[in-house]
Amino acid sequence: MKAALVVVLALVSAGACRQQADHAPFLDLLAGAEMEFEVPAGFRLMHGSDNPLLPYEGAIRSEDGGIEVRYAIRPLQGIELEYVDPHSAAPEPNHIYPLLHQAIVDAVSRNSSGPSAPLSPEALAQYHADWGMMDLLEPDPEFAPGWDDLILIALHGNHRADAYLAILFRGEARSSPALKTALHSLRFAPLDPSDATLPPDPEESR
Repeated sequence: MKAALVVVLALVSAGACRQQADHAPFLDLLAGAEMEFEVPAGFRLMHGSDNPLLPYEGAIRSEDGGIEVRYAIRPLQGIELEYVDPHSAAPEPNHIYPLLHQAIVDAVSRNSSGPSAPLSPEALAQYHADWGMMDLLEPDPEFAPGWDDLILIALHGNHRADAYLAILFRGEARSSPALKTALHSLRFAPLDPSDATLPPDPEESR
């Protein structure tokens, strides 16, 4: 596969180069996961956190403080599986994304039974993803104290990475156009047609 370019837009101030240097580990992680990232207008880039419920490597927050997006990036080449069943093969990293998604939903929310739906083919095309889910949740206070609502977007790129966007918002931000913009701040880089592969089938790993 061709190396992806990490696209960082809207960092056009005089301190943009310094800000990118401050966040170099996050941007390098995105490049390794073959992802494109855009800081929307009206948002600022923030550092990640070793949150005990879901560590995340980067974040953005709106200038009015009403929206925050946290990015948890898990390149597949870095996933290590401990599997001790001598009667079957270890799960393939490309096949475990449904389990990881549910585990994260359970971890970051107070009510893991909120509305949940797979991303439409059109949405998957926009994210250049092979699989995706969207969940509307009430965030656990340990994960996000002071926030009212959480949209979790889970993305899987075959042979590339699993990525999670935790979009936190409150108050009037529920109807803000900036919320929709934040939903599309991260996506996989387009694949070269010659590198395209069929999406993995989780049923094959059972």
